[in-house]
Amino acid sequence: MNEKKRLAKINKMSSIEIFEIKAILEALLNIEQAYYPANVMIEIARKKVIKVFNNIETARKILKITN
Repeated sequence: MNEKKRLAKINKMSSIEIFEIKAILEALLNIEQAYYPANVMIEIARKKVIKVFNNIETARKILKITN
């Protein structure tokens, strides 16, 4: 049961990060309305993508352990 709770938490965090990445990318599409320079926004998105993939990898490892 503990693994299911950890997986749910990881998936929830990943979903939140994905929505934030989507918002950043949408802002980049409308760069004239953005408050941050494009390179800063790209760096923020890059870090969030790495975090999401790390979360997915952690979830994969948990599933591998439980199976």
